[in-house]
Amino acid sequence: NRLSLVCVVFVVRDIVLWLFLVDLWMWMRWTLCAWSADGQAIEMMEVALRVFLLLRLQ
Repeated sequence: NRLSLVCVVFVVRDIVLWLFLVDLWMWMRWTLCAWSADGQAIEMMEVALRVFLLLRLQ
């Protein structure tokens, strides 16, 4: 069925994108932790990520 194939493609694409984002986020967070002692930059990044995810999920 063509429709189910399209659905699978979109789901796989979303999972890959999500894994990439999580991986990127972990790396950026680790870098920022090493870079900023006060952690303010990390909080800003978390807010930005949450907003991005909310927009994507809508």
